[in-house]
Amino acid sequence: MIGFAGYGISGALELTVVFRRMAGVIMMKSSNMTCIEGVNDLERTVIDVGEVRLNKFSAYWKGDQPVLKDLTLNIKAGECVAIVGRVGSGKSSLLNCILREIPKYKGGFTFKGRLAYVEQEPYIFSSTVRDNIIFGKKFKESFYNKVV
Repeated sequence: MIGFAGYGISGALELTVVFRRMAGVIMMKSSNMTCIEGVNDLERTVIDVGEVRLNKFSAYWKGDQPVLKDLTLNIKAGECVAIVGRVGSGKSSLLNCILREIPKYKGGFTFKGRLAYVEQEPYIFSSTVRDNIIFGKKFKESFYNKVV
């Protein structure tokens, strides 16, 4: 009986973390990236849905030191791109730029379409694989087998 209490406390703590993360995403304010030069040289560029372009792009969280400097990047619709590098090399900053979450930039930036972000940290509960897959819903063997 006492062992089950431990599972309950652990589950409640994990659920609290999930709710805090969800609330953070839901309450996230729409950002306004500001071009410090006043002119985005890609602003009127015609591109296809799904494209992302950066041209001589530098990004600034605060102050005068860029976190990304003079980056040129063209991602075409349907391309699969991997962003790899050492810790602190700017991978997350680049993703934040594409999501328009960095406050200041200079150079050119444009994208067309919708964006989605999947967080690096998975939501996995200390339970069975099955429980993590069905995530509190009624067990459906066909769905479970498809996932596995």
